[in-house]
Amino acid sequence: MKAVDAEVWATLGSALRREAGAEGGPLIELVGGGRRPVAQVRAGLGEAAFDALLRGGVLELDAGATEVVCRLRMLCSPEFVVAAPDAASRPDMVYIGPDSSVLVEAALRLAPKGERAVDLGTGTGLLAAALSRRYRCVVATDIVRRAAEAARCTMMLNDRPPGHVWLTAQTDVTFGLRTRSFDLVTANTPWVPASAGADTPVSIYADGGRDGLELPSRFLLEGAALLRPDGVAVLLALHVVRTDGARPLMELCGNLEQEGYSVAVVPTPLNRAFPQLSTKTLTRCPDLVEAVHVAVVIGAPPAEGGRRDSLLVACDALGRRWQTETLSLGVPA
Repeated sequence: MKAVDAEVWATLGSALRREAGAEGGPLIELVGGGRRPVAQVRAGLGEAAFDALLRGGVLELDAGATEVVCRLRMLCSPEFVVAAPDAASRPDMVYIGPDSSVLVEAALRLAPKGERAVDLGTGTGLLAAALSRRYRCVVATDIVRRAAEAARCTMMLNDRPPGHVWLTAQTDVTFGLRTRSFDLVTANTPWVPASAGADTPVSIYADGGRDGLELPSRFLLEGAALLRPDGVAVLLALHVVRTDGARPLMELCGNLEQEGYSVAVVPTPLNRAFPQLSTKTLTRCPDLVEAVHVAVVIGAPPAEGGRRDSLLVACDALGRRWQTETLSLGVPA
């Protein structure tokens, strides 16, 4: 797609959120993969925005020039619009699911106030868009170009306070980011174990390597290094126990604690909502005897004289909530 002015993206995002609040409309049908008459879409967006999106390749006319199709796929709610380019043909390239909602809730409940946040492996950019309403500077990274493009679209489609800025970058986890420079680090890491001999294909957004921790450990360790004093990292991962008794995630967390970090491991609602998660994991990996989806919360060593008690108390409260709550499958506010 060609460059489209940010104001035009904002117009499209506002129109989609407005229709979502009214429980549907022609523009939502259009970005969901449908076709709509040219006159209807032009009226919904306004002449200038319609023409700009057409020139930019976001919208396309059919052969008869009577109907419009959209090259993007978008998930819409009254609060957020999430872009997913190529979702129909390459579903592993971007991802949004119930664990996305879990991470958004955890980050917003546990995150400190601050200036700078980064979402690693951002995918669609949903969490980065949510964080941009709280943090003055938000960075969203992903190793896959199409995902970074999706996140860029998502950021432009959603509003934020004046003066808040964002950046999307195609990079490997934290490569190119300055250590000790962020108040908040988030990541929905690829955590599906891929044991030796497994022949089930996994996508780039799922494969966590052996034990499901090979890649998440990079996110955890490199993410912790990005934190300023008093900063917090919230990452999703898989806690497993091997047949030999090894607990690789807990060992990693113990090493972080020895370096002065505060660490809490909180089981998420996915374990109750999808009980087959553990069964499928153990079937796939016979050298595992336990598998639990968790949020790993890391608190950086506090500034001189500070304490981290409040973070651990907040993690405990979130864990109790997650033991009983009904998991939302929608786009969280």
